[in-house]
Amino acid sequence: MLKKMEESLPLTLPNSRVAVFGERVKDARTLRGVTAKRLAEELGKTPSSISHLEGTESTELPVAEVRLIADFLGVDEEYLITPPVSYIKNSDLHFRANSTITKKECSSQLSFLKIINEYIVQMVNTRKVELFPVQLENLDYLDDMDNAVLRAREILRLKPGEPIGNLVSLLEKNGVIVVPTVGDLVAHIPNHDAYSSWTSGAGIDVPVIAVRMDTAWERQRLSVAHELGHLLLHRYRAGENKEEEAFDFAIRFLIPSVEIMKEWPDHATPLSLLPLKRKWGVSIAAIARYGRTLGLIDNFRYSSIYRQLSNNKDRATGKSWRVQEPGALERLPEKPRVLAAIVSAVFGLLPSAEVLRSETFLPWDVLRPVFQQLDSPWADALGDDLVAGFQADIVSLDSRRVY
Repeated sequence: MLKKMEESLPLTLPNSRVAVFGERVKDARTLRGVTAKRLAEELGKTPSSISHLEGTESTELPVAEVRLIADFLGVDEEYLITPPVSYIKNSDLHFRANSTITKKECSSQLSFLKIINEYIVQMVNTRKVELFPVQLENLDYLDDMDNAVLRAREILRLKPGEPIGNLVSLLEKNGVIVVPTVGDLVAHIPNHDAYSSWTSGAGIDVPVIAVRMDTAWERQRLSVAHELGHLLLHRYRAGENKEEEAFDFAIRFLIPSVEIMKEWPDHATPLSLLPLKRKWGVSIAAIARYGRTLGLIDNFRYSSIYRQLSNNKDRATGKSWRVQEPGALERLPEKPRVLAAIVSAVFGLLPSAEVLRSETFLPWDVLRPVFQQLDSPWADALGDDLVAGFQADIVSLDSRRVY
């Protein structure tokens, strides 16, 4: 406690100057969807001065100015004056449908993952929490996808033809940190289900997958498997075809080609493919695409299946099968558990929002909605003690501007 008081002492002296880390300012700004020009206007500075601040490792600023930056960007002052420990580059991020990602969206999600990674680093380093050992390895040397899938199943201790039960749980037990995305990020990507990266910080190197919880269970599973493909195949190698490679890996990983060829129905329709969906946990649409790739159906039959998915509706909900496939309500999306276990190991089985919030300087309005979506008895009890969303945190500082 004494150490924490000593570290925060400079912020209690209005006329003193403290070192602000440029990366922190940039991360907070991009997370909130604020341009450098707007931040400069609020501080009475030029955009070039903000660019210089963000591009410099650390800059000494008056405490009063640090408070203005922190208040405007909705972060603790301690966040800005603490050296960053999480290292991820934009090029390290992998998105499903990567071609539609804007630079702004990518930067926002990068800032999000850095916060999550830093929180994990804090728990591991200060609380002596042990993570599951990372079992993943680089598979980009394998140019045959079936061989890559076979090796992936080997390192995850899966039999070649074994259906995967809880995919999220399987990956977490093998060292992958799976976290829910935050739906109210300013630059949230509503049409993208997951993204991933290898993250580093303070000697800890872990793979992280961020995934939406508000989607169909079968879509979520394919998205998680897709990101697993990126982590295994594209850590050191990129390329124009990496999205196609990740999808090919995902579908073959969830349903080995040998198995689907054994079980393919004589006449493929959405309903005749439903047993395959239930057994292997993959959407009917993805199974149909896979069948066409393997030559089990031709383009005409493939198009027919998609027309049937588009033209038929769920009788109970009235939604098109393209939106809500048969079997969509039979299971729930898989919730991550490891992050919840880390929190429980540090703060007890039923930690309160007040305790969790007081023990970190990282943005609570980022961490809280992540925690609330975890598979834990305390997650739902955290409450909505903050205004939802980030836009509410961005307020004008006209009356307090520094000149």
